[in-house]
Amino acid sequence: MMKLKRIILIGIGIFFLLVIAGVIYGVSRVSSVTDGEGALKGTSLPETNPFEIKSNPFEFFKNPFDDTSSITGSRLRAQVSAGKITFSITELGGCSNPEECRAFCNQIKNLAICIDFAEKNSMMSSEDLAQARRFAKAGGVGPGGCANKNDCENYCSNLDHIEECVAFAEKYGILPAKDLQEAQNIRRYLKEGGVMPGGCKSKENCMDYCKAPLHMRICLDFAERANLIPPQELAEARKVMPFLERGETPGGCLSKKECDSYCSQLNNMQECLSFAEKAGVIPAEELYLAKKILPFMLRGETPGKCLSQKECESYCRQPPHFRECLDFAEKAGFLNRIERMMLNQAVKLIPQ
Repeated sequence: MMKLKRIILIGIGIFFLLVIAGVIYGVSRVSSVTDGEGALKGTSLPETNPFEIKSNPFEFFKNPFDDTSSITGSRLRAQVSAGKITFSITELGGCSNPEECRAFCNQIKNLAICIDFAEKNSMMSSEDLAQARRFAKAGGVGPGGCANKNDCENYCSNLDHIEECVAFAEKYGILPAKDLQEAQNIRRYLKEGGVMPGGCKSKENCMDYCKAPLHMRICLDFAERANLIPPQELAEARKVMPFLERGETPGGCLSKKECDSYCSQLNNMQECLSFAEKAGVIPAEELYLAKKILPFMLRGETPGKCLSQKECESYCRQPPHFRECLDFAEKAGFLNRIERMMLNQAVKLIPQ
């Protein structure tokens, strides 16, 4: 008798797994046409500004008193509110407020003391602490003899100093691998006699120059020669470039960030999908699925009104929602009748 019960329980367990697999299969076809933020895949503008990269090592400088970081700033405020940090702070040069402490910790020579203080008071994540320690290894002096974050960042924002600044980043392991590779690519390009777009000399100047639609061809040519944008993204960028030049992008967006923001809004998805099809930047299968599912999204008829892959999968993994998700998967054409009948029988055995 016990053996029979065990077999039944195992059978129910298998049915349960089959139901979950079936539901996830159906909803994954739905959610596969959206990205993690809810925008339809393939409808955002590819990156067209090669200077969105971080090639300045001092953009990664970590200061425990930096109020421009929401995480660091909130940790500092929490510790002050709890009375765990009180001013003035003797070990940090007697700084009497966050601004003075930030100025003290912006000095490279003071970083080691500041890191110890931050670690002791849980002010920085382990990742930020590790990054700050890399800067501390420089021993108080940065490229060009700079001694604090602001001076070093200004020095390294000038492309005339790229050789020295990239060497500094390489020596102390400051830049993430991807950013370091891109900085090295720019250095190589300039060494080989390459010219920056419009003769720009700093990241800010170059970004401003490449934001202008009329300059995008020049900037994409530069990105290709300097190997800053992957070939597939570069090809897609060239496809949308004529639309950018004519001001025919969705909502008039001019950058990947602007377009992603615009196209993540439900009311703009139809416009963005039409643009992606016209520009030829969305694969045929994704286009087919997007056209199939978008009407349901616009009418609010997706399971639990989910709009992103994460939302849909989270909602449909819950047993009380299995039937709703199966109904939708069948209605949207992602399950045939036989698959649905089999899953219906299995659902009956699952406790609600």
